Parts: sequence; structure tokens; C-alpha cells
Amino acid sequence: MRERRLFLILVDLFLINVAVLLAFAVWAVRGDIDWNVLLSEQPHWFVILSAIWFVFALVSGLYDLSIVIQIQATVRATRSRSR
Repeated sequence: MRERRLFLILVDLFLINVAVLLAFAVWAVRGDIDWNVLLSEQPHWFVILSAIWFVFALVSGLYDLSIVIQIQATVRATRSRSR
């Protein structure tokens, strides 16, 4: 079970960081900023957004495998905790 939870966490963190890279790509193109400058001056966004996601996912129970296994229970858990 721990391996599955670790897998969920790693996939989430990977996807968060891919989203940050995509946001940087858009920022580089639309803001006319060099990609390397963005990566060297703004690396803190990878850590900040990953940490925020991880904390909220833990608090909302998204890594509770007894809930995650059942899709309907997962939707109910995220809805009830977000209100």
C-alpha cells in the first residue's frame, strides 16, 4: 500500500512540475523572456507549487488509498472538504 501512495505522490509532483514548465514556456513566448533566464531566476515556483499541492492533497485525503480506490468516494471526499 505504501508503494501505491508513493506512486500517487510522485505522479502528482511530476505533473505539477510539468505544468510549471508549460507555464514558463508560455511566459517565455508571450513575455518575450529568455527561457534560460526564467529557469534560473524563478526556480522557487517548482518548490512552492509542489509543496502547496502536497499539503492540500494530504489534508483533503487524496492519498488515502481506501478512498482513492473508489472513484465516487473520492469525489464525495473532495467535495465535502472543499466546502
